[in-house]
Amino acid sequence: MPRIYFTCQYCGARAWAWRPEGQVPKYCSKQCKDRAQAGRSLRPVKWPITPEIHEQIKRVYQESTGNGEVQALAERLGYPRGRISHYAENQGWGSLGLD
Repeated sequence: MPRIYFTCQYCGARAWAWRPEGQVPKYCSKQCKDRAQAGRSLRPVKWPITPEIHEQIKRVYQESTGNGEVQALAERLGYPRGRISHYAENQGWGSLGLD
């Protein structure tokens, strides 16, 4: 295995490591790797809320009659109903008074 020289993507330090050809490390240490990845989820968001979806949820929760509209929106978007309700609760729109 050859000695590979590289620049750390977090701190910019020049470093070297023993690696197979073509496998250049990104970070000079575990501390730099941990700091660079702090606060960043390693898995993608399964049900992302885009601005368009936000507006649709907002409209349903603020102008809705409560007669199955959240379920219909969930089916139209292909999202679980619970994800939409949870998002609305976090936005402070609350439930539709159907408790």
